[in-house]
Amino acid sequence: MSPKIYRIKTFFLPFLWILLLFITGYSFLNWLLFTHYAVFPVREEILDVGLPVVLSLVPAWVWMWPRIKMFSLREKADGLYYFVVILGVVIPSVITQSYIRKLNEGLVKLNTISEITQYHADAYQVNKLYIDKRRASSWSYATIEGKNSTAYVYHIYIAAPLLNDVRDTVSTQCAAWYGVRYRATISNRLSEEEKDRQCRQYALLCEQQFQAADLKDFVYLERLGNTNQRPLFLQAAARNLWFQAPENIVLMPVKESFGIRADGFLPWIFGTVAAFLALWLVMCLYTELKIPEQMAGKQPPDWRWPATHLLAWMMGSSLFFGLITHAVAYGLTALGASSRPLVQGGQWWRLLLSIFLNITILQGFYTVVFYLAGYILEPLLKWKWLLLWLVCGLAGNIMSIVMNPDYLFFGASGAVLGCWGFLLVFIFAGVFSKDTGTNLLYAIGCLAVVVLGLLLGLKGTSDSAADLGGLACGILLGILYYRKHRDLAVYKD
Repeated sequence: MSPKIYRIKTFFLPFLWILLLFITGYSFLNWLLFTHYAVFPVREEILDVGLPVVLSLVPAWVWMWPRIKMFSLREKADGLYYFVVILGVVIPSVITQSYIRKLNEGLVKLNTISEITQYHADAYQVNKLYIDKRRASSWSYATIEGKNSTAYVYHIYIAAPLLNDVRDTVSTQCAAWYGVRYRATISNRLSEEEKDRQCRQYALLCEQQFQAADLKDFVYLERLGNTNQRPLFLQAAARNLWFQAPENIVLMPVKESFGIRADGFLPWIFGTVAAFLALWLVMCLYTELKIPEQMAGKQPPDWRWPATHLLAWMMGSSLFFGLITHAVAYGLTALGASSRPLVQGGQWWRLLLSIFLNITILQGFYTVVFYLAGYILEPLLKWKWLLLWLVCGLAGNIMSIVMNPDYLFFGASGAVLGCWGFLLVFIFAGVFSKDTGTNLLYAIGCLAVVVLGLLLGLKGTSDSAADLGGLACGILLGILYYRKHRDLAVYKD
């Protein structure tokens, strides 16, 4: 095999497959779960940007990082190569999600704006509507942004009532809200009095511009989806002392033709894919290897503990998203938490999905101890390690349904303790050592983790029923597995 062919097969082709499979796989699942079936509501920014960024870390770490370590690079240069891989997967994926979202948008033509409650669509053209500028309401706030917090950004959100005609102003209900947004950036180094003065001056200027603007200068109105901006416009709408909109629909004006909304995305998708593939090919062909191609083996680098990496990442990333989105504030049920009434109502999939919902700081502890167990057990169990985690998690959730009929439950504490229960059986069976003292030391450490997890459950900081159910399941599976594989051992006589 020639050196260049070896480099292409070892470094370039895996990146190509990861890039193509990630874009197509994630785009399909995003469309199927959150657009077509709308399993539960998730912010568009998380689906289109946040999840691609976090999810791309897994294939890049599992399949590309061991290959990057084969390059002879200067200190910290391997991080740059890893960053290129991440960007090469993320950027085309993000653009693809926006493209698919635009393609799935539907345009509905309405005679009057009041008909909007009868047709749920992404965009509307309305023949007859009246925008009541005089009774518009606003909400403003400031953020500190920029490098070294040098920018003081003042945001203003305006919600204007949308009515059929001017005669409807005597009513107290409007069909929807017309959204307008302003923002100004001033220096954060100014005094508080000066910043306040400039913000008030800008607010007066925005009011004048809003009253003078032709708000009907648009081609169609786009319905604001589950984005970060929608709650801000609803804050402005909530300050309206005259009108209320029963369905809180927010519409944004768009001046371009509806038919060309997605035309600019395809060149960017293919362009970014081609650019990163070309860049990575050059890096693969001309970066020196630690071992010459003639001496390197034909097999790719060893992939150690892929299931442990995957599951630990899923637990940690859900914790991350739970913290940054304040998941408790808008409902755990929408994120996949389970309960007996929901499962009995036919939503059995929550028994599995709730295992992946880890949004409290404590569950970061379970992520760490799970990784320790996986480091030990996955080399022995291979793919059965993933099955062990799922079965113990399901057993814990079933125990929660039985013991706590009125509670919501979520998290992987039962699955994690089940894995440690399985590990405890292996320790007592002498799988890791035939020395009694060594086994006793291992058992003390393992029991300490198990007891700590159970105590946390009893204190109410985790689900004690799920902990007990998962632990019992793990111990039982450990006994059954060892009885079938008595020759299992990692030490040599």
